Amino acid sequence: MKNRIFVSKLLILNYIRFFFRLALFSVASVLYVISKIQHSESLFCKIEDIKAVPFFLWLICAIHIIKRFFPHSTEDIGCQKHFKRNYSKGKKEPEKESRYKTFIAATAWIIPNSVFAILYFTGIFDKGILIILTLAYSVCDMICILFFCPFREWILKNKCCTTCRIYNWDRLMLVTPLIFIPHFYSSSLVILAITEVIVWEISYKKHPERFSECSNDHLSCKSCKTKLCSNRKAFRGR
Repeated sequence: MKNRIFVSKLLILNYIRFFFRLALFSVASVLYVISKIQHSESLFCKIEDIKAVPFFLWLICAIHIIKRFFPHSTEDIGCQKHFKRNYSKGKKEPEKESRYKTFIAATAWIIPNSVFAILYFTGIFDKGILIILTLAYSVCDMICILFFCPFREWILKNKCCTTCRIYNWDRLMLVTPLIFIPHFYSSSLVILAITEVIVWEISYKKHPERFSECSNDHLSCKSCKTKLCSNRKAFRGR
């Protein structure tokens, strides 16, 4: 059947993640606006003063990043293709990835976030805006997986998330606004995310064959067990 969605456990889990993150973003945005209207010194109606709240959110984010350092079944193979167990030798040599495209993708992320940094350091943005940006990025992360990814469509031109060259940059992208907030919670998440990217890039340098569908049969469509692309195709009418 045309545009049929393959419903996998991972797809359901990703929708749960999407709505959870959307709820966090929506609640934080409403609380922030209310605080501004009331001219409160608090960022989110004093919710952040309840120690359990920021700790809980930090713990979720930290676990979410740390999981990437180990093979597991709650995410797509696209972010785990650098692990040896997810490699099955293909018949061809790995395709050479365009460094230019990777550079453009990085630049496309750095430029707007540099603008946000300037707005923050000039006092136009405050910490609340940076936190809301982080939550917005977390929602966009799931939008890229479930519906539409501008990096894939417009820059990298990869077939799907499974073959994405920069898949594991996502955590660092997500916490980018937190770089400018000096706090243990924010700094620790940034350090974890940077470490994840370093591990990813070292793996790509040492084992490029694991990142290409040509040289790794586990990345082929016939080996895919999650079929997350079916959701995007159905959403876009393809």
